[in-house]
Amino acid sequence: MLDVTGSIADAGVVLFWLSVPYATLGFFVGPLLDRGSFRSGLIGADIVRAVLVALFGGLLVANVGSLVVYSLIAVGVGIGTVVASSAREAVVPDLTRDLEGVGLVQINAYMQVARDVASAVGPLVGGFLVATVGAAPTLFVDASTYVVSAVLTGMSIRADGGRGNRKPGGSLPGGSLDWRSYWDELREGWGFVVGDRLVRFIVSQSALTNMLVGPFLGLLLVAYAKQELGDARILGMVLGAFGLGSILGGMTFGSRPSLMRSLAMYGPLLLGVVLPLWALLSVALAAWATGLFVSGWSNMGLNIMGDTVLQIATPPGMRARAFGTAISGLALLEPIGLAAAGALASLIGLQGTMRLFLGLLTLVGLVVTVVGARLARTFPLDLGNA
Repeated sequence: MLDVTGSIADAGVVLFWLSVPYATLGFFVGPLLDRGSFRSGLIGADIVRAVLVALFGGLLVANVGSLVVYSLIAVGVGIGTVVASSAREAVVPDLTRDLEGVGLVQINAYMQVARDVASAVGPLVGGFLVATVGAAPTLFVDASTYVVSAVLTGMSIRADGGRGNRKPGGSLPGGSLDWRSYWDELREGWGFVVGDRLVRFIVSQSALTNMLVGPFLGLLLVAYAKQELGDARILGMVLGAFGLGSILGGMTFGSRPSLMRSLAMYGPLLLGVVLPLWALLSVALAAWATGLFVSGWSNMGLNIMGDTVLQIATPPGMRARAFGTAISGLALLEPIGLAAAGALASLIGLQGTMRLFLGLLTLVGLVVTVVGARLARTFPLDLGNA
């Protein structure tokens, strides 16, 4: 983004507007997706993003863009992203009908691995393209990837598949979607997320954990690496261990879904994310790499189990509302953690703040372990065969 705007301040403004829909729109887009087709939502979101990103590149070529225009395009891309994210998670249970012998755990695992690989490879390819052909051609290439995604979605999901337009009781929603029915269904979705014990457990735990883990890895650890190791770039290499552990974790759980058969595994997986991070308080690179690898492996299992449980526990007509609320809830709380981490670091020091965040995460992990074990007795879900 810096290569596009030419200014750190302007890049920050554009990235801010890109994130706004992700932190807010997920709470409100659910009723529209639940009434319609997840397949159409995915394809539409890809087409919109392809057009907007190509427009961004065209403005750069013509040299007629402005910060306001770039920000508006960023909002549009952000809207497309949150629609696609909500529809993608919601459509997964429908895919198991067409994939014989493939369950929810396996689909979620392979989707997570694909996202992790794309997150690792994408910036490398993008940086290479910007350095060799420039920012505008790179944006055109990026736009073409959305077109490819739309085509693949259309080919892989049946035209009559990916429909979320069934209420919990199984009946189609009656009448057209006016403002009154929209708000009624929106409140119904929020009420379900808050009122269902299992869904509330997964969403609240994920939001709280993300609020603490995100700032720890994205802010505190970077500053600590620069302070103790003298070069934050070393952290980039070490963090590769987290990504490698995550990818291998996805392959492990995808090939052996029986490893997460019971909800009682949820708490231990969370502790598997948190406890290895205590090793990062040392300055030994081997300890960092090992701790991050184990944490990444466990984090992948935690994400797969969380998605699978939500997909099982949420009725077909509620999926987009449940996942949209979860997505925006996670995105909305992380800035609070970032602000708290920055303020605490100036008050009690960097290492003291890291210890505090790790202590809170450990406490959350212990509580989740106890609550998860109790819920496993109440909700004996067979996740391995889901």
